[in-house]
Amino acid sequence: MSIINRPLIIPENVQVIIKEQAIEIIGSRGKLMHKIPPQIKIIKEEDKIFTKIVESAERTSVVRKNRALAGTLNSLIYNALKGVKNGHSKSMIIKGVGYKVLPKDKELEFTLGFSHSVKLAIPNNLEVTCPDNSQVIIQGANKEEVGQFAAQIRKLRKHRPYKLKGIYHKDEKIKLKAGKTLNK
Repeated sequence: MSIINRPLIIPENVQVIIKEQAIEIIGSRGKLMHKIPPQIKIIKEEDKIFTKIVESAERTSVVRKNRALAGTLNSLIYNALKGVKNGHSKSMIIKGVGYKVLPKDKELEFTLGFSHSVKLAIPNNLEVTCPDNSQVIIQGANKEEVGQFAAQIRKLRKHRPYKLKGIYHKDEKIKLKAGKTLNK
């Protein structure tokens, strides 16, 4: 079964409103909206959502692009349904001597071995918690925004495979590389 034909089940307490060129998904964690391209049609039947391609007599390359577009929209709607119900989260770990993070109002202050501390503003629709000074947990309804903010944090100090210092995703596996050796 391809992603296009995958039926999306609407969870309890989640409301889906299909407009002419947009789909709006409302749940306990927030409200998300996606535009619907004219080549794609969204069908809602009881508690299921289907993505379909509008039939046309186009070339094969256009049909392939429309299939890819429908699959992408199906995945975006799936992530939105999951996000407004349960939310998405990412955990980041900061490793290194003296490396730490401190939450202050609507920003995070990082000490990462630079001559100055680095401040990063927290977006309004995300919840960021720091259980200790070496861990950051990012939560939100929109998976793309959660991942984008995690990427911004990681970009502050990328991991160093020779020393295992830097900012990592919690479940990421980093292999320690061997350094240079002398031949005697």
